[in-house]
Amino acid sequence: MDIFGMQLSGAAIFWLVVLILALILGVALRERLAKRFEALRTYLGEVGHEMTKVTWPSRDEVVNSTVLVILVVFVVTLVVMAIDGVLGRIVGLLFMRGQA
Repeated sequence: MDIFGMQLSGAAIFWLVVLILALILGVALRERLAKRFEALRTYLGEVGHEMTKVTWPSRDEVVNSTVLVILVVFVVTLVVMAIDGVLGRIVGLLFMRGQA
């Protein structure tokens, strides 16, 4: 095929079309990426603005809350262990009764 006075083979035409499509796709993706980065920049700016409004707890409040959570977890663990032990004995007695 003769294009602009140059003789091009089928493979050369194929690669020329692929190059043109890649350039078009690259421009389209560049615009989409630019919009996404702008949206991300806006989002992070808004997050930063909202973080200035946060009232952070004091160190004493954090320590007290942490101790309270640890104590509650410990007590709940003991209660669950006790219930598990009682139910385990009940189930054991039921199976022992069935074998006798």
